[in-house]
Amino acid sequence: MGGWEVIAHRQVLSRLQPSRTRALPLAPPAHRRIRFVSEVAATLIGQPSSIGQPPSGVLRHVARTEIAYAGFWRRFVSFLIDATLLVGVEVAMARSIAVLTPNDFQALANVAPVSAALWWAYFVVMESSPAQGTLGKISLSLRVTDTHGDPITFRRATFRHLFKILSTLFLFTGWLMAAFTPRKQGLHDLLAGTLVLREVRYLVIGPEAPFEPGEHWDGARWVASVPPLEKS
Repeated sequence: MGGWEVIAHRQVLSRLQPSRTRALPLAPPAHRRIRFVSEVAATLIGQPSSIGQPPSGVLRHVARTEIAYAGFWRRFVSFLIDATLLVGVEVAMARSIAVLTPNDFQALANVAPVSAALWWAYFVVMESSPAQGTLGKISLSLRVTDTHGDPITFRRATFRHLFKILSTLFLFTGWLMAAFTPRKQGLHDLLAGTLVLREVRYLVIGPEAPFEPGEHWDGARWVASVPPLEKS
């Protein structure tokens, strides 16, 4: 390319007004061609290309999720939610029996074993299900796992539920252990080999946010990178 052609290109580029341009969605091949032309033009005027690089001062928002041990108070709140639901069912059941069979104390006495079966089924079935937790735990992003972080079986969930009887003895000492043990385990967790984990979601905001593979700056925002063009 002759010198007069370089001067002509510089004159054309100097008349471009960045404020009048805007980023448009492009098909993958077009995006690659535009990027190549931008790099060639940047070489002619002696400035680096801005395609693929965010301008200074742009803040990135990167979502992160980490797993941590669920502390005593979160577990306590989740239990209150579950207990409220189950007690509500028990009260409704007792009132129905009282209305249908008034003065039948034997029928009311049968509520106790039915309630025990209800609590067992609720906790064991839900904690061994793909949800890995009761409604109270799900609402607080908690889940029950074994000591390796894997879902627990129906058998392990049953043992965990039965061991709660031991945790309740001696003024709920077994439950309070979750506030002091290294992995926030209650007595029933230690005996059954289980953990209660929680998901911690947060945003990393700022230029120092880690770069996500497969992303690039398109001039206005971070978008997924276009895969390389296949050679024909």
